[in-house]
Amino acid sequence: MNKIEYLKKTAAALFALVLAGITYLALTPISHDVSTLCWDKMNHLGAYVCLGILADLGFLTGSRMGWKLCLLLLHSVLIESAQHFIPNRQFSGYDVFANLLGLIIAYGVLRMLQKTAAYQSFR
Repeated sequence: MNKIEYLKKTAAALFALVLAGITYLALTPISHDVSTLCWDKMNHLGAYVCLGILADLGFLTGSRMGWKLCLLLLHSVLIESAQHFIPNRQFSGYDVFANLLGLIIAYGVLRMLQKTAAYQSFR
């Protein structure tokens, strides 16, 4: 396996791990109030920046980027909707918005990366 294939497989594995971690944390019942502070929204934003970038690097690099990001946004909405039925959790439009901003940032980063020779070799 060459270096590029190894990096793609690593990105795909990290994507799966991060997605599973986010899903687990979001759907686990909690016994304390969820923070509505800025840090919580920054956690959402950062997680979805990572997911967006890893999704592109791990799967069909550079193609169908919009579809991948839309599927991640759908995942975000589904998780938030499911939280409505979990004790001490609730749907939060602010969380979905923070996730959307993270995906928009990921899109911008990926568009900038597409102009680099290193990214081109990833394709």
